[in-house]
Amino acid sequence: MPRQTLARHLKEARAGLGVRKALGRPRTLTDDEEEELVSLILDMENRMFGLTLMDVRRMAYQYCEVNHTRHPFNKQSACDGED
Repeated sequence: MPRQTLARHLKEARAGLGVRKALGRPRTLTDDEEEELVSLILDMENRMFGLTLMDVRRMAYQYCEVNHTRHPFNKQSACDGED
């Protein structure tokens, strides 16, 4: 790790800002949005809709489109990735 980077992290930690970790891709949905989507999926499951994996992926894509959330999902297939 470069010396300046280490010094910056140490300075931020001493200032009370804490240490920020940003590994991997940024998240598409916030925790609240994700909980809302999960509750919608569970509600449909309780009503015996029998959702498949593709149905859930399409719902995630549609949720992001309706709420104008920036997303990296495929617009041609209109669904999100498997992960």
